[in-house]
Amino acid sequence: MIPRVQLPVASWVDPAMLWPALTAIPGDGAEARAALEGALAATFGADAVLLMQSGTAALVSALRLAAGPGGIVALPGYGCADLVAAAVGADLTVRVYDIDSATLSPDLESVAAVLAQGVSAVVVAHLFGYPADVAGVRALAAQAGVPVIEDAAQGAGARVNGRLVGSLSELSILSFGRGKGMSGGGGGALLAYG
Repeated sequence: MIPRVQLPVASWVDPAMLWPALTAIPGDGAEARAALEGALAATFGADAVLLMQSGTAALVSALRLAAGPGGIVALPGYGCADLVAAAVGADLTVRVYDIDSATLSPDLESVAAVLAQGVSAVVVAHLFGYPADVAGVRALAAQAGVPVIEDAAQGAGARVNGRLVGSLSELSILSFGRGKGMSGGGGGALLAYG
């Protein structure tokens, strides 16, 4: 394994595991994709894993599943532009919540205010490898009956209470794109739990 360091975490990903499944290989690559899906399911404890062409595509699919057509999604007010691109791709209206500038985690008062306005789903993104308070957002969202999507594209193997980011909500997404802590040159994954 080649460790990749992205403070404050180090990636657990072995590039040899990702590369065959995410690049052009002889045949249709079904065996390599199945092996990677199985490895990701085992690593993250996911019930289902679907490899996709990018983390953004995985987020579009998660948003469509969680928010439904014409829904409203709550996004962090600061984050990757692909968060908004995914919401547009899923044909959703966006409401934003604030993040705490000291922790880069959702400001729970702001999340509660957005939930009170009415949303169909909430996205929590781990920024720059720093784990976000997914549990805090999930507790608020559960009271409102709203699903939470965990965007672990920038999570790079971080853990919260011993659990990998990407395993903290019902739907999570990973990105293996260029510049990500779990880079495989491209691609992404949608993980489902329970």
